[in-house]
Amino acid sequence: MTYPIRMRGEALAMIAAGATAPVVAARMGVDARTVYQWAHAVGGVRALRAPHRRGVGDAKRRDALALVARGLRVREAAREVGLPVSTIYGWIYDGGHTVRSLRRDYAAGRAGGDA
Repeated sequence: MTYPIRMRGEALAMIAAGATAPVVAARMGVDARTVYQWAHAVGGVRALRAPHRRGVGDAKRRDALALVARGLRVREAAREVGLPVSTIYGWIYDGGHTVRSLRRDYAAGRAGGDA
């Protein structure tokens, strides 16, 4: 079934604002898989939400990643810098790391500009 472009735009705007695909689907009266397909067509759910993370600032990003790299739990680092846990996990994964690999690279002096 083909849906109006305006409907797709509204759904993607809701996802970019933080709504989940199942919630958007329920509000729009479509299947959640359809909403995921629309998001995938423009780079995925993460890509739609990424501008919110970029708007935080490099200093906060470096601080949060450094805290995690030094051994602080992600939840504690998030509380310390005043950001959602998911934002910090997103930065870790977007950098090609897991929490463990970030800590390992930091300990070995290979953390680069992220931590």
